Amino acid sequence: MARGLSERAHQKVLEAAMQLFAKRGIESTSMDAIAAGSGVSKATIYKHWADKDDLCMEVLVHIHELDEGRPILIPAI
Repeated sequence: MARGLSERAHQKVLEAAMQLFAKRGIESTSMDAIAAGSGVSKATIYKHWADKDDLCMEVLVHIHELDEGRPILIPAI
């Protein structure tokens, strides 16, 4: 049950971040705003992502998946 809650929180944050990034831009969107928009605490957000850059990257991957399926990411050497 805790896993399901965690998964729902994860999705709520992704959705709120997508909407806020689109409306305000990435730089003008705070983690506080994402927490408020998703109804998820900042502590929970930071359990899923180290910082806003990590969250932004996952939002971009999520959007790409919606359009074309999961991308193949190649790690930098």
